[in-house]
Amino acid sequence: ADQQAYLNAIEELDVGTALAKLRDMSEHLGNLQLILGVAIPIMWEVGRRWSEGTLGTAPEHLVRAQLKSLMTSRLEQIPSSPGARRLLFTTPAGQLHEFGILAGSVLAKEAGFDVLYLGPDLPTEDIIWSVARSNADILVLSVVRRMSEDEMKQMERLVDTVSPNVPVWIGCPPDHPLVARIPKATCISSIDDFQRAAASLLADQAN
Repeated sequence: ADQQAYLNAIEELDVGTALAKLRDMSEHLGNLQLILGVAIPIMWEVGRRWSEGTLGTAPEHLVRAQLKSLMTSRLEQIPSSPGARRLLFTTPAGQLHEFGILAGSVLAKEAGFDVLYLGPDLPTEDIIWSVARSNADILVLSVVRRMSEDEMKQMERLVDTVSPNVPVWIGCPPDHPLVARIPKATCISSIDDFQRAAASLLADQAN
């Protein structure tokens, strides 16, 4: 009922009501519950309606903006862990959907990692520079849509450059061509995958 009321407000572009409903749904939830129980179901339903043509692009953008604001606020509220392993989160150029890296940043910071969140749509050279400049321990990328051959080659160059020193995790659908094309990277296709990889990293850090 709450989700439907939120989506009704979104369809009317009633920003205030939608934001109030979103806050009501998320106020007493932990970060994992928020991601799995509120954000992902809303995004799935919005994506379904948009693909079917029953929801316009403007309401879809409004949902993304409100969820980004909510998740960014959660990220900023978590105390930093200086000295812990640093995870750098971004998406390659042309990959504009950032919910995956934002959710991963929140969960990683909550787990005790040092998180550097750079947002989406970062060119290859800037990612390479940022990894070196920040002394990142892990590069975490997110790829949602299919990539052109040129984009795939850019990803291969990025991973070939970074992975000898810094492991690369790529959040993407399990059937994405990147999985077979770039075996040097670790494919993360779910929240569970990410949490397992993070837990393994924390265990290594403790030893």
